[in-house]
Amino acid sequence: MKKKLSSVLMVCLLSVFAFGSSTFAADPAGWQLIDDATYQHAYTGPVTFNGAEGGNAKFCLKTTPGTGMYLKIYEDDGYSSNTLIHQSYFSPGECWTFDVDPYVDGSDNDAEFLVQLVRGATGNVVVQLWD
Repeated sequence: MKKKLSSVLMVCLLSVFAFGSSTFAADPAGWQLIDDATYQHAYTGPVTFNGAEGGNAKFCLKTTPGTGMYLKIYEDDGYSSNTLIHQSYFSPGECWTFDVDPYVDGSDNDAEFLVQLVRGATGNVVVQLWD
């Protein structure tokens, strides 16, 4: 009985460790979610995204009620005019990868961006910033 119980316990522990290790390997490219925003029912923004510190980053359209959304991405220069750095149509799940280094400024050494939807949606739109 003890042998059977210890075998069951061992199988359970191995299952937990196997499941846990696959959770950590969920993003083999090493991307980390830095910021996200939900645009609700016809709101077009702009919404501020920050926290990217350098190297490559990417903006992704996670969800949209339709087949896609046209986004404009600006560098947030604070008090001066904002610079348009990218605009394109994104399908759900599509990302745009870019070099953050030219946009890192200020005392926090982070890059700040504004993302604007070109038109409102009939439902929620989720945009994410990954670094």
